[in-house]
Amino acid sequence: MREPLAGPASPASPSPLPFRSPAGQTVDLARPPPQVPDHELLRLIGHGAYGEVWLARSVVGTLRAVKVVHRHDFEEEHPFDREFKGIQKFEPISRSHPGVVNILQIGRNEAEGYFYYVMELADDAGNPKSEIRDPKETRNPKAEATPESTQVRASDFGLLSGFGLRSSDLYTPRTLRSDLKLRGRLPFDECLQIGLSLTSALEHLHQHGLVHRDVKPSNIIFVDGQPKLADIGLVAGVDEARSFVGTAGFIPPEGPGRPQADLYSLGIVLYVMSTGKRHDAYPEPLSDLDSDPDHQRWLELNAVIHTACHADPRERYQTAGDMHSDLLRLQAGKPVRRRVTLRRAAERTKRVWPVLAAAVLLLLALPWLARRQGLAPPPVPTEKASVFVLPFRSEGSNAVPNDLCGRITDAFIDSLALIEGVRRSPRKSGWVHQDESMLCQSLAKTNDMRYILTGRISGSGDDLNLTLHLNKRGEAAPVWSQSFSGNTNQVVALEQRALVCLAEVLGLRITGNEQQKIDRLLASNQEALKWMRQADAAYQNQAGTQVGFLEIQRLAQKAKELDPNYVDADFQDVLVLRDVALNRASRESWPSIGVRLEKILGQDDTHAGALDQMCGYTLFYSRDWAALWPWVERLLAASEPQRREWLAAMYYRVHGWSEEAWMHQRRSENPEPIDFVQLFHLAGSRRVDRLWAESVQAARRVMDLYPSNSFGYHALAYGLIGGGDFEQGIEATWKVAGAYQQEMTALRGYAFAKMGQPDKAREILSEFTELSRKRAYVQPYVVARIQAALGENEAALEWLEKAELEKSEYLMFPDVGGLRTDPAWDGLQNEPRYRQLCDRLGLGKNQWPRPKPERMP
Repeated sequence: MREPLAGPASPASPSPLPFRSPAGQTVDLARPPPQVPDHELLRLIGHGAYGEVWLARSVVGTLRAVKVVHRHDFEEEHPFDREFKGIQKFEPISRSHPGVVNILQIGRNEAEGYFYYVMELADDAGNPKSEIRDPKETRNPKAEATPESTQVRASDFGLLSGFGLRSSDLYTPRTLRSDLKLRGRLPFDECLQIGLSLTSALEHLHQHGLVHRDVKPSNIIFVDGQPKLADIGLVAGVDEARSFVGTAGFIPPEGPGRPQADLYSLGIVLYVMSTGKRHDAYPEPLSDLDSDPDHQRWLELNAVIHTACHADPRERYQTAGDMHSDLLRLQAGKPVRRRVTLRRAAERTKRVWPVLAAAVLLLLALPWLARRQGLAPPPVPTEKASVFVLPFRSEGSNAVPNDLCGRITDAFIDSLALIEGVRRSPRKSGWVHQDESMLCQSLAKTNDMRYILTGRISGSGDDLNLTLHLNKRGEAAPVWSQSFSGNTNQVVALEQRALVCLAEVLGLRITGNEQQKIDRLLASNQEALKWMRQADAAYQNQAGTQVGFLEIQRLAQKAKELDPNYVDADFQDVLVLRDVALNRASRESWPSIGVRLEKILGQDDTHAGALDQMCGYTLFYSRDWAALWPWVERLLAASEPQRREWLAAMYYRVHGWSEEAWMHQRRSENPEPIDFVQLFHLAGSRRVDRLWAESVQAARRVMDLYPSNSFGYHALAYGLIGGGDFEQGIEATWKVAGAYQQEMTALRGYAFAKMGQPDKAREILSEFTELSRKRAYVQPYVVARIQAALGENEAALEWLEKAELEKSEYLMFPDVGGLRTDPAWDGLQNEPRYRQLCDRLGLGKNQWPRPKPERMP
């Protein structure tokens, strides 16, 4: 759990800017920008017949794309509703495939007559590394020599807006169309990779009963370098896609609306990429193809294109999976033209000989004909190996850092996925804290993978040792064990040797192309770890300040760029989002946080950090006590022993189980924790029981270990003021950095009221009133504490009820407040409105402590 932050309000939305469409038509933008909750619309970056696209900034400064579709752009209500239903169907599956643009939020404004959806933002076409410079730098001839720290990501723009930067003005989305205009014809391998990504994405859509209906270069964006299907406004269910939509030249002769039509469009896209010609030039070939070193491979790709774009739908690929399979064969260096010829022959045979007997005779004759002509039947893809990789563990007296063990585990999981015919397990990082032999027994009953791979990592000085054990599922004795040693600076070489040996034992042959990909992956894996370690250090020492959050986010993004599957980097970004988002009403920020958590848990459903935050989402946003406990159980199962005790104590306090909480709290403090978040909540646990001296002691421990971290002074201020040492407590509030200033201002007001200086307390209340007039967000819970300390109970209750509407976590979470534990509410216990508020939150007299489950960890 994280302490709510308070900060300055976002600047007002800019006036709408004039915009000229690509066709040269001036678009009327006199009306104000649409209102999208939790987002500020910055400027229009696209417009078409089916809506307008805005560059937007989220509550935490992340840049997003927002598409707005207006009812007045449609002659009738039905097509407008149909497009909205298409988005509704698409949204749940958009985040489950890397080749499809993620939909993060959907909304509809009936009064104003529009709906909108928030999407991830494409890379910047003017900067392939997705970095946006301060415009001042572009005017400075010395800008090229500025250090990397002067560059910021698009998602960092909002955090820097307070410093006057307008980097968003330079942004242009990177699409396949912009790449083609800039570069012309693309290299063969790049065409192949884009084709593989998009056929996989279309297969994903089609399997869910959806069709895209407008596949073309301008609707293919790049996010972190990954091509994605975008402009999904025309996505519809197969049964509902009857309207004639799309772009001329990319629509098949029979019209759009069917899965095969999407494949036709993608075939034209591949033609444009591979030839550099316009789409309407198809099927005109390249004139100098014979001189190209990749002549033969281009001919094979051309066969794929002609199959996708055949005039007769019956001659085309029947599914996206068929097209994807041919591209995979091409990637592996295998011919596809012969396979296409056989497939077409088989399809024609079925049509020419409808009589069953004749068809059977022909099928019997085909193998003989194939042998006669020297043709082999197309190979049936087979699974060569299936491996469940359990998290590698540190052993020995010289413990290897957990993050290194996790990275090496990820390296093996991801590398196995690059070998054709290998099926490997998903990540299960939380299983590293469970009994390995019990896991193997469970997998023998619940999993169909043939092998289980386990690993032990030990270190001594600069030396590193990795021992691998490969077991057949259900068998206790390993079929292979081997140790690999190396220097800590040579982790990649150690992993390479181990993977080669593992592949030999599994009977696998790693091709040269696969080995190159694996080598790049291993290097990126370790480089990403270096950036994440810097991000972790920044979070420990700089969290709580705007500059600190920006630095943490920048470092985590560096790791993410190197390894897009790095869930810990994703989670670090979520932590920043979580902290900064609490500058606003929690009910506005939690939905976005929930989306990010679902994505992480979709990759690793045992990720302890994401499970912890999902507990917060369930408690503070959903307020679903029944659903909370199963999440807590999953969290405890995925946590290391000492952290498990601390988390159990924390959630037992949430439920009001004081005796059990203290039992686990004492266990969590032996040995003394050094993690700053755990120490912060250690101080909070003392505040719950009003052990102020112990709370102050824990706060000072945070300050000793992490002198630059605001959490220490934050906990110290609460401990001192709670214990009646008002002057020193007030002094501590002034040492809390940036993002906590509003909360600390309110705490000073509370202290003034308690120490008999009501005039000073009311001066602070006046400051908050002025902030509200300026449309700045004011955290209601902390203001209510001042009112209660002044004895103004009615005003305090009004602020608390506002906190309830805004889903403030202070109301529910005892370590940072809590209606049932915060001494600020001692004078409200007999107030009917206070009791009613507790009842609504599940904290009423007969509701809290919560009923205990039959089984408790």
